[in-house]
Amino acid sequence: MENASKALIMAAGILIGVIVLSIFAYEFITISNTGEQYGEQIRKRQITEFNSQFEAYAYEYTYENPNLGTPRRLKAQEVVRLFYLVSDWNKGNESDQIDITVPNSIANKYGQATNFAYGKQDNFKYEMFLQEKSVVNDGTQKSYALFQCVIGNDAYDANGRIRKLRIDEIGKMIINPDGTEIFK
Repeated sequence: MENASKALIMAAGILIGVIVLSIFAYEFITISNTGEQYGEQIRKRQITEFNSQFEAYAYEYTYENPNLGTPRRLKAQEVVRLFYLVSDWNKGNESDQIDITVPNSIANKYGQATNFAYGKQDNFKYEMFLQEKSVVNDGTQKSYALFQCVIGNDAYDANGRIRKLRIDEIGKMIINPDGTEIFK
C-alpha cells in the first residue's frame, strides 16, 4: 500500500509537470503569433502610407465616405509635383521602381515618360509644360489644362504596393471674364 501511494504521488507530480510544460508551450506559441501579427500590421501600415502619397493625386475622399474616392482633377503644377515624387522615389530605390506613363501627346512634346520615371528629371521640359498647360490668357478668357492620375487594378503588386501610374489629360477649365469656370 505504501508503494502504491508513492506511485500515485509520482504520477501526480509528472501530470502536474506535463500541465505546466503545456501552459508554457501554449504561452510561447501565443506570444510568437502576436509578434508575427504585429509585424504584419506594421507592414500593412507602411504599404498604406506609401500608397496614400500617390493615391492623394488620384482620388478625393470625403468625410462621409472615406473608402470611396472620386477621381481628382489635377492642374499642371500638381502633375509636375507627382512627376517629382515618382522620380525622387525611383532615384533611391533602383530595384523598386514606380512606372508612370503619360499620353503620347505629352511625351512627344515635353519628354519621354522614362525621362522622369527613373529619376532623370532633367530631360523633361517642365517649364514648357507648365507654361503651356497652366493658366493661358487668350484675350477674352483664361483657361488651363486638367489632368487625372489613374491607378488601375493592375497598378498594385502582390504585396499591395503601387507600381504603375498613368496621367491622362481630361480637358480644360475655361475661366470667363465674369469669373465663372466651365469644364470642357
